[in-house]
Amino acid sequence: MENDFKEEIEQLEVQHEQATHKRGLSSYIVWVNLWSTLGAWTYGYSISIISSSLAQPTFISYFDEADTRNVAGIIGAVASLFNVGGFIGFFVFSWLADKYGRKSAFLGAAICSIIGQALSGGAASNWGMLIFARFMTGFGGWPSAMAAVIYQSEISITETRGFLSGTVGWMIAVAYAVSAWVGVGVYYGTANTVWRIPLLIGIIFPVLTIVFLPMVPESPRWLASKGRYEEAMEILKKMHASSSDPHHLYARQDYEQIHAQAELDKKLDGSWKALFTKPGYLKRVLMVILASTTMQCSGIQAITNFGPTLYAGLGYGPADQLLFSAGWITIAPIESLIMMFIVDRFGRKIMITLAPLFSALALIIEAVLVKEFANSDNQAGKGAAVAFIFIFIAGYLFTEVATYVFIGEIFPTHLRAKGVTVALATIAANAVWVAEGTPTGIAQLGWKFNFVYAGLSVGCCALCAYFIPETKMIPLEEIAAIFGEDDEIAVHESDHRLTREVTGETSNTSIDASLTKMA
Repeated sequence: MENDFKEEIEQLEVQHEQATHKRGLSSYIVWVNLWSTLGAWTYGYSISIISSSLAQPTFISYFDEADTRNVAGIIGAVASLFNVGGFIGFFVFSWLADKYGRKSAFLGAAICSIIGQALSGGAASNWGMLIFARFMTGFGGWPSAMAAVIYQSEISITETRGFLSGTVGWMIAVAYAVSAWVGVGVYYGTANTVWRIPLLIGIIFPVLTIVFLPMVPESPRWLASKGRYEEAMEILKKMHASSSDPHHLYARQDYEQIHAQAELDKKLDGSWKALFTKPGYLKRVLMVILASTTMQCSGIQAITNFGPTLYAGLGYGPADQLLFSAGWITIAPIESLIMMFIVDRFGRKIMITLAPLFSALALIIEAVLVKEFANSDNQAGKGAAVAFIFIFIAGYLFTEVATYVFIGEIFPTHLRAKGVTVALATIAANAVWVAEGTPTGIAQLGWKFNFVYAGLSVGCCALCAYFIPETKMIPLEEIAAIFGEDDEIAVHESDHRLTREVTGETSNTSIDASLTKMA
């Protein structure tokens, strides 16, 4: 009998490995994952749509931009206050995620995002109101992405965690592309308030988040952290559902590790103070700050938010500006999808490290082309300058998907919401100076401003190569081993404790009893 159990589990292990490498995911986990990406949609669309709005002739005429002093500063404030709102929102909604569950963070962030976008598109009648509306949109939009990062890392299985968690970066890219083409479509409208339509469209995504919220489960790891083990087990059964595993052996094995880790985590300090004072936790904080800063130092938000300004500098009109922005950003979803499929194969580190070099090279070449052809009649040269903006995004996307995966998996469950908050707050904080400084930088330095981002990217590349660890194929509960914290790991997956318990080689009374009850 014992040999039969051993053979059954060994066969299932082989089948499970083959299935996961073929992306053999249950329909339930696919559905839950797609719902959570609405948080990424909310953020991606709401942050990028302002770029299209700023280039709309109706927007310019409505706010009488041409007669406003310090236009660059005001436009910078419109863009940067989104990130200021996000920075504050992270700390509010991370507390909510820890206290009341990951779903509560989705709900609260969606409500705030709806309010902000309704104000932006429906009520803003002057610069001050628009700036406040953008603040509110960021207050809800950024934490929507935070909730998605946390949730996806906690519902994913080890073998495909990079693929599933990578959908955050992918959906942000899709949202960027959709917002750009919406801007192109609205450009041809003639009503003085047609610029409001793209902003109001953004309400759709947080509304859908709320509508489907009752149909998705809470994070099983959060439930376990609150002692709600039976609920966690039922969710894991659905996540791992497979006709080849009718007895839910894999769900039970995951449950064992999660249960034991949750019991250990209760004894560990989960405070903000511990996050910044305990060496292993502080190393994680510094690593996610580095990875997040690397994304922003590439200059991605400068091009996303102020792409039309760059094209205007080459002599292109508003229609061409919007078409170019929509064109290059359409590449993003395609490449992000490819990144999802390779992040589990190549790993997080190499993608985070090499992307900045690619982006820096593209920016340098683009700067040289702008210098040579911006004020000339050489259309081929101007076209080449535009082409290198397209090439830039190809390099940047190597780091985006991998970074969102990395920041979601590197922290333990009892600190994950706080850790992801630090990572995304870093992105938002960096985005403030990017959004505020870029218009002035372009106005003062022109093509030379590219070298600022290129230099920062090269520096980040060197730091990432030295400090960023590899995390692929490591269970969330065992990430601590990278930082020499073996005492904070309750169970190692490689121990195959479930196999030994089934065969009677060891016993763990409390866990065995729970498994028997829920089987």
